[in-house]
Amino acid sequence: MVKRLISILFVSIFFISCDTDNSVSNTEVKNIQQEIDRVCDSIIANNVLPGMLVGVWDDTKGLAYLKGHGVSDLITKAPVTEDMLFRIGSNTKSFVITVILQLVDEKKLTLEDKLEKFLPDFPKADKITIRMLCDMSSGIHNYTETDYFEEKFFSEPMKKWTPEEMFDVASKNDFYFEPGEGLYYSNSNTAILGYIVQELTIQPLYQVLKTRLFDKYNLTNTYFPTDNKFPKSNFIRGYMNYTDSSKYNIDVSEGHDPSWAWAAGANISNIYDVKKWVEMLIDGGMISDSLQQKRFIGKLAPSGTITYGLGIFNFTGTDMWGHNGGLDGYTSVMMRSITKEQTIVIFYNIQGVVKPEDLYFRIYDIIN
Repeated sequence: MVKRLISILFVSIFFISCDTDNSVSNTEVKNIQQEIDRVCDSIIANNVLPGMLVGVWDDTKGLAYLKGHGVSDLITKAPVTEDMLFRIGSNTKSFVITVILQLVDEKKLTLEDKLEKFLPDFPKADKITIRMLCDMSSGIHNYTETDYFEEKFFSEPMKKWTPEEMFDVASKNDFYFEPGEGLYYSNSNTAILGYIVQELTIQPLYQVLKTRLFDKYNLTNTYFPTDNKFPKSNFIRGYMNYTDSSKYNIDVSEGHDPSWAWAAGANISNIYDVKKWVEMLIDGGMISDSLQQKRFIGKLAPSGTITYGLGIFNFTGTDMWGHNGGLDGYTSVMMRSITKEQTIVIFYNIQGVVKPEDLYFRIYDIIN
């Protein structure tokens, strides 16, 4: 149970889409907004979720919905506001893998390069490719799903994790399958990619992300933190309860050093930056067009409900691609249509039984 809560979130859910006319009146847009309000308020009223921040944009309909529901702080009862910072968890993977693809464009590596080029002593390094690390098909064990990690996570919350320690933990556990022969969502993959970025650029990962992505694309409220503190005081507080799943009332906003998540999930951002990011991520422009198309070629999960590409995923049966994220106190999802001008971003300030994907599917149904 604890492992499920502390592992970076990855969710697969069935969904059936329906098509509607994209030409709508102002009255119909208002009705859509009211229906989104109703669903959001219902989720807040019927769950232990303290608060959420929801953004829904459909340019063809003239729909721009951005609203907080519930509270950002259980003590002060402060509302959730649009400009607040948030820990976006595994959405960080899409940033790190974008840098990897930029380095591929720059001929500093290829998707078919073997891991042995960078970590020659890692098990099966001669069989694992960069592509497998990007699309979760390497089979490498997830370091955050080990007894060692769980013990350290709770006994040493401010522990500074190093990439080498993550690799050591992963390498001492069995592969889920032979490299390239399956799909398993493992944070170890992106930790290794973060290490490779540092090796190729001869810079710390936080500086590479800042220079190549945050600064270049004017993501002024996105950060790769190096300690447990938020960079600004205006942030949504995250809540957990490790012993009573009916409460989720313990503030864990700054309870752990984010080095445990590192390249797999440490980023902090706000909803404006996340909207901008997922639209660039899916629409293209940060990497070559040919490589951008390869992002959408991936592995189908055993459940059949998602396809994981190169740092992005798709819910089967929909035209939306993006990512989700979760770590203690925070869960989120960011999705962008590849055929329509639609974007959905959702933040929840808990990690537990209620998931933002559930709301995402309901909103997708409403706007389509």
